Amino acid sequence: MLLSIVKAKSAEGKQVDFETEVSLNTKFVEDKNYEFLNKASVKGKMVFDEGNLTINSTVKFKIMAVCDRCGEKFEKEIVFPLNETFVDITKAHNEEDYVILNQTCVDIDKAVQDALLLFLPTRMLCKENCKGLCPICGKNKNFYSCGCENIVKEEDLEENPFNILKNKN
Repeated sequence: MLLSIVKAKSAEGKQVDFETEVSLNTKFVEDKNYEFLNKASVKGKMVFDEGNLTINSTVKFKIMAVCDRCGEKFEKEIVFPLNETFVDITKAHNEEDYVILNQTCVDIDKAVQDALLLFLPTRMLCKENCKGLCPICGKNKNFYSCGCENIVKEEDLEENPFNILKNKN
């Protein structure tokens, strides 16, 4: 998404509000089986000063994911900060710099995608206190009380080689 910086350049040194939307690229999260439910909303302030553009904003979007503990699908809103500096293309030091294009706009897609990779949780949980699945019967413990922990036989406990660790002081 190209973001116009004309207002920020005309008010050099002063903060200018902006709001835009960015389409999110799913190739970065294909292995996680996430689905982006909407475009990312990017809202914040930009300042053009001494040939550089600084953006301080918040990125917000919804994602459909599968809980890493219980396997249930759920929707989650992801919110993270995006604070970047864009430099004039003639002053860019390397290919990693975000640059001001043709002096009237910046492409914020790459900055949003890069920040997304840093702020997207490595483990997605449907809720913080998700109980997960019963290791014995496989039922979702958020919805069912199976009681499998009470059924474990005493002889099964004796056969477990790790039980000796419970008795050590």
